[in-house]
Amino acid sequence: MDTIDSEITARANDNSTRGFEEIDKIKLEVYKVCGRPVVFYVDILVVTALDFIVVVRDCGFLMIDM
Repeated sequence: MDTIDSEITARANDNSTRGFEEIDKIKLEVYKVCGRPVVFYVDILVVTALDFIVVVRDCGFLMIDM
């Protein structure tokens, strides 16, 4: 699977973002459905973060108004 190595090796991601193997699995499934590369690591991380916020908010753990 083609990827932009800078997403993984970028200094800003050093020791902060892990689980690229899992993201690769998700990207592969998206590629299978779409037939071509259409997402980057950041796309998957953003969707995951947004979903996490919804889950936490719906469970009553989020203490800020959104």
